[in-house]
This record gives sequence, C-alpha cells and structure tokens, in this order.
Amino acid sequence: MYYLNIQLMIPSFLLPVDLPLNPSSITLEGQCLIIEASALQSYSSCPVCGCNSSRIHSKYIRMLADLPASGYIVKVTVLSRKCFCDNPECLRKIFTERFTREIIPYHRRFNRSKNLLANMALELGGNKGALISRLAGLPVSPSTILRIIKRMNLQIQKVTSGIIGVDDWAFKKGNTYGTIIVDLQEKKVVDLLCDRESETLCLWLKEHPEVEVVSRDRGGPYAKGARDGAPQAIQVADRFHLLMNLGDATKRDVSIIGK
Repeated sequence: MYYLNIQLMIPSFLLPVDLPLNPSSITLEGQCLIIEASALQSYSSCPVCGCNSSRIHSKYIRMLADLPASGYIVKVTVLSRKCFCDNPECLRKIFTERFTREIIPYHRRFNRSKNLLANMALELGGNKGALISRLAGLPVSPSTILRIIKRMNLQIQKVTSGIIGVDDWAFKKGNTYGTIIVDLQEKKVVDLLCDRESETLCLWLKEHPEVEVVSRDRGGPYAKGARDGAPQAIQVADRFHLLMNLGDATKRDVSIIGK
C-alpha cells in the first residue's frame, strides 16, 4: 500500500461533464484513485417544497464510486453542504444539497457508474456480474448486482413481433419453476410467468392475438396452452430441444445396435 498526492491540474474527463464540482486533488492509495472535490452550486432546492436556498447550515463528506480510469478504481469525495429551508410553511427545516444530474440522494455511486453495472447485471446476472465488475474496476458483490436489477424500471413490451419462444426457467432450481417468453424476432425477453401450467400460458396468449408462431419444447402443458390460447399460431419445436431429442435417439439406437 502506498500513497501519492497529486496537486497538478486534474483532467476534466475524470468527472462527469457539466457537474458543478470543483476537483482539488487526486490521491493514489494502492489501486484506488481518490479525487477530492467540492460542490459549486450557488443554491439548492428543498426536496419537500422546492424552494431554492443558498443559506448554508453545515458541510459533510460524500464518498461516491465512479468509472475506473487507466485500470485504477476511482472514488470521489465530495464536500457537500446542508442548507436551511427558508419557507416557514415547509416541514423540512434542513436538507442536504441536491444535484440535478449524476448524483442521486442516498446513492453511493455516480449515475454513469450505476448504468454500467446495470448493463453488466442484465447480461451476466449476480455471480458472473460481480466477477466481471471486479475485473472492470467496479467491484461489487452479487447481492448488489441483484439489488441494481430489482431497482431498474424495465418497460414491459406490450406487443410482440408475433414470433415467440416459450420455455421454463427456475426461480429455485429443482424446486420452483416459471415460464419465460422471448420475442425471437427482437431477441428480447417479453414476460415471465409465475408457473409453467398450460392455463397460465393460455391466458397470456389470449392477451396477445398478434402471435403467429410459438417455438417451444415438446412438453404437453406448453402444447396445450399454445393450442388453446393461440389456435391461429403455428407451433414449432425449438432447435435446442430438437438437437437434444436427436442426441437421445442416436444414443438409444446405438445402444440397441451394440446389444
């Protein structure tokens, strides 16, 4: 562990663009760059009544994680302020300084850092996402990855392309299963159903009359659900299960010939 304090000019690209912060120094602590900065806003808005205030009550330090730089983990300590609310009718008398972008109250990282982690979370999930985040210089735990996913405001696709894939997925492997529906044309997950019963799939398909092709495994419940919910749709076996069935049939025939 070593420490190096750099008092030279800090490159502007290290901090989010147009964020009212004045960086003063960079400290290198091992593999971590600590950027010290102070807020430059002339006033802040009360989160309750919305009134602007420039009257300072006190100051405090916020530690925010940022995007990595040149292989180093980056953290920014912001000397932020608490302000008085001068509106006599407001219930909040003192509030912490608010920023219009990048810095959200109670969050411990910049928005751009959170967005990168969110993309990792959607692509990789908890354990793999946490592993890659450490390699990328944004180390977080699997639990944090899952919390980021749960907080995301994902827009549900109401209308599909008409070509969907249906398969089961595990809430808890070997115990509880649901149904995943994927738009095969757009290559996006459309919906997650609470179970893998034919009635549940049937109800979902009745709400989506645009479905023309259903790719599924060769299980009975999905076949019945697709037949009852979308009688106009063509049912096809997906490539994965066809290859599995071909492999099983080949093994069976080879074993018979061997006998």
